[in-house]
Amino acid sequence: MLTRFFLALTLVLFCCEPLFSQHPRLFTEKLGNHPQFPFLQYEKGVTTRALFVKAAKDPESRTQYQTEFAAFNRLLEDIGFTNGYKQLRIGNIENVFINPGTIGKLGFFNKENNYIYVKLNPAGEGYDGIAAWKITGPGGRYIHILHTCGNAFLIGKTIGKPDCPCESQAKTDSLNVRDTVTRADTLIKKDTVYIKIAATSDSVCSKKWEMTLDGGASVNSIPRFDNTTQHTRTHGWQPVVEGTVSRILSRWFQVGLSASYLNLSYQDDFSGATPNTWHNVYPGKPVIPMQLFARATIGGTLHWQANVSLSAGYGLVTGGGGKSGLTAGLKLGVAYFFNCRWGLGAGFTGQYFDAKAASGHLMALPITAGIRYRFQ
Repeated sequence: MLTRFFLALTLVLFCCEPLFSQHPRLFTEKLGNHPQFPFLQYEKGVTTRALFVKAAKDPESRTQYQTEFAAFNRLLEDIGFTNGYKQLRIGNIENVFINPGTIGKLGFFNKENNYIYVKLNPAGEGYDGIAAWKITGPGGRYIHILHTCGNAFLIGKTIGKPDCPCESQAKTDSLNVRDTVTRADTLIKKDTVYIKIAATSDSVCSKKWEMTLDGGASVNSIPRFDNTTQHTRTHGWQPVVEGTVSRILSRWFQVGLSASYLNLSYQDDFSGATPNTWHNVYPGKPVIPMQLFARATIGGTLHWQANVSLSAGYGLVTGGGGKSGLTAGLKLGVAYFFNCRWGLGAGFTGQYFDAKAASGHLMALPITAGIRYRFQ
């Protein structure tokens, strides 16, 4: 009797071992470390359905990523596109979010298996979920391509064929197929996936930090004295450099730290060795303002945006006739982001300095332009 029991237990474990081993791995690392289809990554500029189709049909994608593109094309054939990428149209693609915690197969391309079975909860994604492109074939079979990494993802609780993450339309993933370019209505969130509003080409970026580096020129106000013998005039434009790092708290608000380099200067006809001739006077040569700032942004996370910043801090004077003191500023700017990471910007600032010199308080007016870089 005991022998039969152990024999039955061994048989059950042997037959059912695959069931016990098919537990999804909790995937919490950042996406993008192992891009499966790099030519479809969000950071490569694939931000709309039209650009997705363009990248899929771009001859450079086929030549630069031959192995990866061949695998992508096989996936399209597996879900019903008999001519592969050539048959792909905008109407076959939806811009969606996948809820964190969704179970499925994630393209990985390691040596043992082309896909790993995961519970998807990657770090660094937005509050809305994991952004993805949903590609549906003529017969209803579909795949997802994640925005950040360009990897395929199949929603489902069974492993299936490791070389084909394609599935028929799931009951918990029923979506209204609509034209996501022209519609402007908000759609209801679904059980597993919900459609991302794409009435414009502007998409949501989930970067949390931003760095800027600007250069330009600054002219400052001139002091006025209560006498008839001393006259002042501007010393013209002086070079200025500014760098910032800030935390993006929301798409419209961020806080950070800035550091600048500029000169405070003017000319007078009194303080030099020769009276009645113009001499350069430097209350700060240079002055290095270190400030905390808060910035409000009007516009989307991509393309054009306008912003206004308020700052306050300490102006460190390392040379000239003035002394270090408090500083505060108001900056108006515009920026254009080509993708989630890179952009260009320009701004105009009104910066107050307590020069603590004979010149008293001064205002600098820097005009700058430079690069913007956002990261996780």
